[in-house]
Amino acid sequence: MSIENILLFGSLLTLLIVVILSFMYSKRFALINGAIFITYVSYMLYGMFYQNQEGATLVWWFYLIVFMGIQLLIMLTYIITNWIQKGKNQKSNSLKIVVLLIGYLASFWGLLSFTSHYPYPWVSLTIGSILIGFAIGWLIYDRNSRI
Repeated sequence: MSIENILLFGSLLTLLIVVILSFMYSKRFALINGAIFITYVSYMLYGMFYQNQEGATLVWWFYLIVFMGIQLLIMLTYIITNWIQKGKNQKSNSLKIVVLLIGYLASFWGLLSFTSHYPYPWVSLTIGSILIGFAIGWLIYDRNSRI
């Protein structure tokens, strides 16, 4: 698997996680962005794999990365502004989200380490997986303890 494909799959996973995290702030916003995400990703992946005459795969890949970057910026701006507006008076899940994102980034770095031959990829993958599992368990525990 080439580094370009890993970058593409990592970007897809990053945007998918941001769409899932946006459900905490607005279900309508998350559903609209999820539908937009699924629409253009499926169209462009179809173009990458089935309409790739004369080197058009690179064009499809480039536009897919650009559109995902634009949507990621829009969604992160929305999430950050809502997080700031939420205020410090309410109990928030910000620390859990930070742990989840750090775990995801460590796992993504571990996957990149496999392809680019950086040292110790298993360390990053293990730490990332532990942090992701810890953050998800923490979120579930807090949600169940409030009931």
